[in-house]
Amino acid sequence: MSGGVIGKHSLAFVGMVAGGLAGVLGAYISLAATDMLSSSQLWAAATAGAITGLLLGIFMACFLASCNPVKMLKGLQAAGAKLAYWAVSFHIRMLWGPLSGWGCGYEPEQGKIVMGVHTNGMGHVIQAVRLIGALAKAGIEVDTVAFGDMSKVPQNFLDDFKRIMPGVHLYDFAHEIHYDDNLGGEVSLLKVVLNTVWMIMGPPGLSMVRK
Repeated sequence: MSGGVIGKHSLAFVGMVAGGLAGVLGAYISLAATDMLSSSQLWAAATAGAITGLLLGIFMACFLASCNPVKMLKGLQAAGAKLAYWAVSFHIRMLWGPLSGWGCGYEPEQGKIVMGVHTNGMGHVIQAVRLIGALAKAGIEVDTVAFGDMSKVPQNFLDDFKRIMPGVHLYDFAHEIHYDDNLGGEVSLLKVVLNTVWMIMGPPGLSMVRK
């Protein structure tokens, strides 16, 4: 690897650090302005400062590393997805977990396999039937098949699971973001994202975790 490429990577790292520091500084300045801001304005400003600093760091890193717009967009999407995963994981472990009585962690029982099946459309269900058939042929036992909403699954598919693997348990989460009821029409990504946040981090999420 050439010295120029190494230099660019180093500058990109410096850019991300600088952006992070800018975010911390912005949050600190906001927090220090207690006499000028209400409580809600205070936290909104602190959050905006931190997010702005993070985005500044990402853009600076991409600029210094000569990223094109496509790579920059993919990087932002990956960073957003990772941030969302951490937020949901923290929320479930530190809030819903303790409220559900299983503490801040969950240790699955060794030797048991649970298969989760998405039920917006039956394509995932058909794939799950074929997959459990392949597992059965390989001698791998599935303990439970958990459906997003089992009420949408035709009985013949449910019978297939039992026929292929007689000892399997079928479980209904009854907890899914429904977007298959528009008969193939356009799906609003924003609506799906907002519904997902509500279903996981809102009161419905606590009911799901308790299950």
